[in-house]
Parts: sequence; C-alpha cells; structure tokens
Amino acid sequence: MQQPAPTIIDSVRSLMPMRTLYILARPLTEVEARIVAERQVAKLLELLGITKPSVEIELIAELPNISVEVLPNLPLSGLSEWVRNHWHIRINADDSLWRCRSTLAHELKHILDDPFREELYPNWPRESTLPPPERAEEICDYFAGCVLAPTAWLRSAWQQGTRNAAKLASLFDVSEALMRVRLYQTGLATRRLRGYPRRAYTRSAAALVRAARKRLTHERTKHHLVGLQPCV
Repeated sequence: MQQPAPTIIDSVRSLMPMRTLYILARPLTEVEARIVAERQVAKLLELLGITKPSVEIELIAELPNISVEVLPNLPLSGLSEWVRNHWHIRINADDSLWRCRSTLAHELKHILDDPFREELYPNWPRESTLPPPERAEEICDYFAGCVLAPTAWLRSAWQQGTRNAAKLASLFDVSEALMRVRLYQTGLATRRLRGYPRRAYTRSAAALVRAARKRLTHERTKHHLVGLQPCV
C-alpha cells in the first residue's frame, strides 16, 4: 500500500537530528538548536512557496491538522494544544498585529518540537503541568524571528542600502523591537541598542498559563455537557 505523502509539518520536523542525539544521549546545545531552527525556517519557507518579504505567516492556519483562533482577553500571548486530533493555536486578539504574527510563528515551533519534547528538554516531561521552560521559549522566539525576518533576506536588504530599523521593520512587517533583535542576531548591529529587548515578546507567568488552561478545559467540558442534554 502506498504511504501517504509527508505533510509540511512532517518535512520540517524531519530536520531535527534525533538519531544523532540518541547516540550522544544529550539535548541540543543553544548553538545547535539555533542552527536547526534556521534550517527548519528555510525548509518551511520553501514548502510554503514564500520567496521574499513580508512572510505570509498566516498560511500556517491553512496547514492540515492546524487551526488558529484569535480570542480577546487571553491572559497570555498564545497557546498551542493538541485537541481532538489536531493542533489548536490560540492567539491573543488584544496584542498588536506584529506581536500576533510573532506569536503564531512561536507557537508553530512548539508544535514542530512536540514529538521531541522530552529529548530536547529533559526537565519538562509530558506529564508536567508547568509551562514551557525558558530554554524552549527562547528557541521558539528565535525561530519566530528567523521566520519573519529570514537571515539571508535581511542581509540582502541591508546590503542594498536599507539600514534603518523602522524601514526594515516595515519591509518585513514586524515590530521595530523584533527587527532590532534580528539585526543584533545576524551581526548587522554590533551592539545592543538602548531599550533593546532581550526577547521578541514576553511570556506570561506560570500561574496565568495554568489558569488559562484550566478555564479552557472548563469551557470545553461545559460545551460538551450542553451538547449531551436530551431533546425535549
């Protein structure tokens, strides 16, 4: 019987060097994790047919087994969960357009890494109710920045004379804060600028994450029970 064709998610996930990591019996180093993220970004953009800025990250919502919902009043920027045989990404509608785009890319990296979670982050077992560790959040932030402002495209724009952070942010459809992050990461900016954020966006505290998941679970349970009410 013919095997089903791999999905885009499968193809991008395949770049994770798990066999080597099994042999080495250790997780990726920070440098290795960034290299893998860059390779995943290149493959993702290729498979999505995106060849120039700005990156249409919203195409993620059209991938099989992924749904995206934008909701107001979420206590965090984003959340991805495996629900009823598909990945469900929730985005905070109260955030800016640019932060929502970053959050969508950030959550995609969580989805890509999910099958390898315990190997990549040994202190974050699947049965844990804790939010992702700082290491996971940092690499997801890095992935998001690389997707929205790919290194090669950013350097090309810089070499062609666009060297103002605001103009580059407009070209790539990202916030100036995220653009400054990328300029520093790619070596185009040689120092951290005044007010330079350490990450593209901050994440909510563990208590807020747990509260959000508890509320969402309650809402799904309530909806399910309402659907079971007998007809009269």
